[in-house]
Amino acid sequence: MTEPERYERHDIGQEPDSYANNKYIRMAVERIYETDSVSDRKKLLAVLLRIMEEEGEAPMPMVDVNGVLDGITIEDIEVGKTIQFDRDLRLRMATVTDNCGNEWFPLFTSEEECQKKYVSNIIINVPVEVILNNGRTSDRVTGVVIDPYGVSMKIPKDILGLLFKVYGK
Repeated sequence: MTEPERYERHDIGQEPDSYANNKYIRMAVERIYETDSVSDRKKLLAVLLRIMEEEGEAPMPMVDVNGVLDGITIEDIEVGKTIQFDRDLRLRMATVTDNCGNEWFPLFTSEEECQKKYVSNIIINVPVEVILNNGRTSDRVTGVVIDPYGVSMKIPKDILGLLFKVYGK
């Protein structure tokens, strides 16, 4: 298989290309744990800016707000068939809670990170920009936490505000 063909495929267990640069987020967080330096924290923000500019995505657990999917099983679904519900399906981004009771939107850098602990069985690819912006503007959360069940890093709303000020949105 040639290099371009490899990037065009997305098989089960293979991450989509839109996650490709998320490894740099993870690497920047790991570097901060090693050095605890301000310059490495700035590099993390630069990486996040670049990924937003490149329209990168991350796996985001979602919550079925009105319970539409409660009675649905895999046996109810036929490949190639349309699924219809008697109510609107409303999803919202799941949150994770820290030891102090604060809620955060998770920013998982990979499907592997997303699966380390059960959050939801509904996972949707969401632009990193959307996750970070929702962490900045939502009244439900304190901010965003990168890889909450691994080597994690919390980014509070004030830092997200600075990030978007530089991003220009």
